Amino acid sequence: MGFWGNSNSIRGDGIDFGNPSRYSEIRSYVESEIGEMYLNDTTLQDKLLRLLKDEENYWTEQLDDSADAVRWRWLFGVYDQGGMPRQVELEIKHVGNDTYIRCAYPGDMASVRNHLKKFGFRWSHNQKTWFLKNRLVTEKDIKEYTKRQYSKNATKGLRAYCEKIAYLQSKEGIENQFAEAQLKKRVEDEKQKKLQVGISTESDSKISLDLESGPYSKVEQLERLIKMRNNGEINGAEFENLKKELLS
Repeated sequence: MGFWGNSNSIRGDGIDFGNPSRYSEIRSYVESEIGEMYLNDTTLQDKLLRLLKDEENYWTEQLDDSADAVRWRWLFGVYDQGGMPRQVELEIKHVGNDTYIRCAYPGDMASVRNHLKKFGFRWSHNQKTWFLKNRLVTEKDIKEYTKRQYSKNATKGLRAYCEKIAYLQSKEGIENQFAEAQLKKRVEDEKQKKLQVGISTESDSKISLDLESGPYSKVEQLERLIKMRNNGEINGAEFENLKKELLS
């Protein structure tokens, strides 16, 4: 015991993952929001899921449409000649089923190019502009997607910590709610990616998931896939593709 004694954030239990000092800061924050955590608490994952959802909503709201240009300056903003931030003005044109986009001020494109690439836009050498094939989108669609990505990146550390706790609880016989949520999210993310680049998401398309990442065993992930299929959350073809990838 040190001079100040033992603190709640360094209790040396399983939730410290054998390294109390490494996880003390994030654990202190989580416990300040939901109370002390114990591995035998069957309601712990419910609390963690609510906390994670609240955090994701918080970061999304930081880029709400009502926010001033300062909030957007690194995302969809530039500085004018006077050093004041302003939002980039996008011009969108739909031709057939394709979406073309450019900035009202050509020099502004450098600040949003990476966001457009992540959304699925590609550069057309013939038209000398950015385009999205086989999908009609608006400026609002692009900004909403970017806000979700911003929120995802801002909370990925918290999510990883919560998933580790859920995995520990699963070894104690408590259902791993994060494993199921993770699989659902990966399915939806892959479908969204295919939509963004204009690829069909019909049953014959292959959904590629990184099923080897994370602390979940193949047996656990296969059980979740079966449950998702039985609940109608994925169809038979998607189930077979995911199972094949998982067991390969």
